[in-house]
Amino acid sequence: MTSIHLEGLAAWGRISSVSLEECGNNKAKVVAILVDGREVETPCMERGAAGRTALIVKQYAKKWARLIIAG
Repeated sequence: MTSIHLEGLAAWGRISSVSLEECGNNKAKVVAILVDGREVETPCMERGAAGRTALIVKQYAKKWARLIIAG
């Protein structure tokens, strides 16, 4: 799943938790647990990009999703 897909799921309030998983060689992937219990992840990418993606997805999941959905 791509980063933008994770952001979309988070914006619609479909993600319950997000974490980073190391891949080695200064790479990591973003792992998200959906509200229905499924686990989805991005491919391995540069550590900095994965960290930024995780931060954005966490922010959407915590507060922005309510604002977007309530509109």
